[in-house]
Amino acid sequence: MKRKFFVAISAVAFFAFSVGMAFAYFTYTQRTPLGQFQTGSTEIVITPGSVDTQDLLPGQTQMFSYSIENTGTVPVNVRSQLESFWSDPLLDTQMVQGVELTVNHGAGYQTVYSNPFVVNAEFYFSDSGDEDALWELAPGETWDIQVTVQLSEDAGTEYMRASYTVEAIVGVRETGDQVPWPLFQ
Repeated sequence: MKRKFFVAISAVAFFAFSVGMAFAYFTYTQRTPLGQFQTGSTEIVITPGSVDTQDLLPGQTQMFSYSIENTGTVPVNVRSQLESFWSDPLLDTQMVQGVELTVNHGAGYQTVYSNPFVVNAEFYFSDSGDEDALWELAPGETWDIQVTVQLSEDAGTEYMRASYTVEAIVGVRETGDQVPWPLFQ
């Protein structure tokens, strides 16, 4: 009886030790196109991915809106880049400048940029728009972004019939200063 009890206890202990070693060896790592996250997974949804406008007039502003939603399981820091192009590739995208960028990140709309900025430049979601004191996009949270652009007053008539497209590209990383940013693709 003691021998059977000892064998049973030994078998249970061996099983528990094996399972414990397996859990200690394997980590919860999820590789995504956006990077590697040690504590869960991430998925970012951008709605809409691009916005078109036509008949921009010199000196007139146009607002574009898009949303970023974190449908993953970990909080992330976010940076974005707006790529723009004209339906006519001969037209200069630098003729359009960003005038204002505002973000509703749960506390109402907050202005990140209010001085003219290059539309194709990258920006970070923080109070200053740079990499200091980044905001966290929590799982299940959505941010609404509004970008106001203006066609230069020096633009010629060739710009008036062209279609202008702005496309949002987003890069995210797990929160923390030591985590590198993935490349924009």
